[in-house]
Amino acid sequence: MAARLTGMNQRALLCSFLSLLSVTEGSGTVSVATNQSLVLGAENQWALLPAVYTVSGQPPPFLHFTWTASSAPVVLKTIRFADGQAREDPNKTYIPQSAYQGRVVFFSRNGSLLIRNLTANDTGPYTLTVKSSHGTVHAVSINLTVVRDAGVGVWNKLPAVLLKMMPWFQEVAGSLVSVRKILGSINYYKQMVQMGQMAYSHF
Repeated sequence: MAARLTGMNQRALLCSFLSLLSVTEGSGTVSVATNQSLVLGAENQWALLPAVYTVSGQPPPFLHFTWTASSAPVVLKTIRFADGQAREDPNKTYIPQSAYQGRVVFFSRNGSLLIRNLTANDTGPYTLTVKSSHGTVHAVSINLTVVRDAGVGVWNKLPAVLLKMMPWFQEVAGSLVSVRKILGSINYYKQMVQMGQMAYSHF
């Protein structure tokens, strides 16, 4: 009888210990947000879907991130925490759809998603879901619209445009320098002629 009570007490103690671990694990608070619910991008350019997640208190053992486009998974990423610090395994980033492979970058520091070489098919709702190891789920949504108007990406192309125009600038600048040299030479000769005339008039 004493042995049975001891066994029951051990099981009760173990359950209490596991409950304590669960409470400790869940003591941290996870949240996710975005400052931009609408994102506009141009074809063949890139677009950033901004997000930021925060963990206050004791972080859970891991966080699982999922970016979806119209409910289809784009990126799956798991970040583990050790000693309160995030430990990223680059090999744990999974991009299931071939249409996004080589075109998307997930930023583990804040949860944002970068999409490169945009196409019209990229238009639609995107959702970031963050699930902690103790079961809490947080999500944020962003609508991406991809347009064909090249004017949207003009600032992305501006450096390249300036580089292409650089020879023209150099040519114009060189011409201006040449003009200044010619004008300077003309003024010099005019001054010399005037000095010669003045000297001749004294004789």
